Amino acid sequence: MIQLIERNDRFYASSRDIAEKFGKEHHNVLKAFDALQVPDNFRLVNFEETKCADSQGIERRLVLMTRNGFTILAMGFTGIKAIKWKILYLETFEKMEAKLREPKQVAPVLGEALYILEGFKQLALVYDIPKHIYLTEATKQIERELGLDLNPMLLASPVMDEIPEEDVYLEPTELAKELGFETGADLNNFLNQNGLQEKVGKQWNPTFEAAGMCYKHAWKTEFKTGYNLKWNVEKVRELLEKEMCE
Repeated sequence: MIQLIERNDRFYASSRDIAEKFGKEHHNVLKAFDALQVPDNFRLVNFEETKCADSQGIERRLVLMTRNGFTILAMGFTGIKAIKWKILYLETFEKMEAKLREPKQVAPVLGEALYILEGFKQLALVYDIPKHIYLTEATKQIERELGLDLNPMLLASPVMDEIPEEDVYLEPTELAKELGFETGADLNNFLNQNGLQEKVGKQWNPTFEAAGMCYKHAWKTEFKTGYNLKWNVEKVRELLEKEMCE
């Protein structure tokens, strides 16, 4: 059986496997490789020298080669048996490479997750929302609708480590502590008095003047769902400092 090695979407034959199939000593296959007179760029693209432990655990030299590399090396192998193995190798390369060209099927749930993510991305472009915010909200929506927890991926994303200070948003309770208010209710009253939000029923809603300063943050418990507002720390701080100076 032909054994090919896959690396970075390319398939390679090993000099050791070739030696076994063609009935040659491995060192003779390596010798044939060393004697190849090919351009450096061809050698670089189609051959890779590495090491592999033998049956005794000793690291031995090994050469990996693409289909083109194998074709050049095998030119020097003659005889009926050699022709048979050349054909088998080339057919195996063709079959394995054909599989790589086949369209990859995305699991339905991942396809739906990507659809939700793309929707949030387009909304973020329209409303000029920072990337970390739309990714966070999309992740929550995906978990609510599909039961797929992508939070570990979100936390590992570089975008979550590169949030500019001016793009930090906090809920009222957290923002109140940050800006020196006693409670989140005090902060909400301050935002209301400055015309940035108004209460409709039990829910605070942003006014037109709050555009670019906050966004709706969805939440969910076992029995109910809803949202609250997250506010841009620096913009609210600027408003507070301006009022204190007046």
